[in-house]
Amino acid sequence: CDPNDRVYFREGIGTQLYTADTASAAELQNIYLDYLCRQANSYVGTDVPSCAQQVIPANYWPIIVQAGLNDVDARCDSYMAWLDQKRRENAAVLAEIGAVRFAVDALTNPNVTGVSAVGLAAISAAFGLATDTVKNFNSLLLQVDHTTVQNVVVTNRKIFREDLLKFSSSIDNKPASIHTLRTYLSICMSMTIAANINSTVTVFKQTGTAPGAGPMLP
Repeated sequence: CDPNDRVYFREGIGTQLYTADTASAAELQNIYLDYLCRQANSYVGTDVPSCAQQVIPANYWPIIVQAGLNDVDARCDSYMAWLDQKRRENAAVLAEIGAVRFAVDALTNPNVTGVSAVGLAAISAAFGLATDTVKNFNSLLLQVDHTTVQNVVVTNRKIFREDLLKFSSSIDNKPASIHTLRTYLSICMSMTIAANINSTVTVFKQTGTAPGAGPMLP
């Protein structure tokens, strides 16, 4: 029922540069950069001056990017904590379903209660459906060990920051800053984490060694 499904299925990313979301995206982007600029300022307190309506010097953009990296790190850490919590909760839910099923099997013993074979089959199907639903809802990131996910993310973030120090002077305008932040943000996206884990497993199976880690810098 998602209208995006039909659009992406028929047109993919599309052929037009301008979309209906371009104007709102540009405004939100400017608001976000203003907040980052205020965070990058040396002012401390509630009345940090805004950077709006000011021309940002070229040598100030790397500092704004550093503020953006910190913001992305905070959001990524929250996502990592949520993944860990959900993985623990799902294990508890599956254990609870198993315990309840064991109790129901005991209470519906046909030798004691006279429950028919059809009734037993329905109960079994219901618990099987509940278990499969929980398992199918789990993504790859909830199935693998959390330390694996965390190691992939933390390692790639560290490599990105270290490599960025070599090229930070080339980030001297808004488009370059946005591209850098979007590249860093992609490290913590679920599809990127899953791709890194899958590629590592694939290469290890083929060669016995793990591939070089780290995202591509802009």
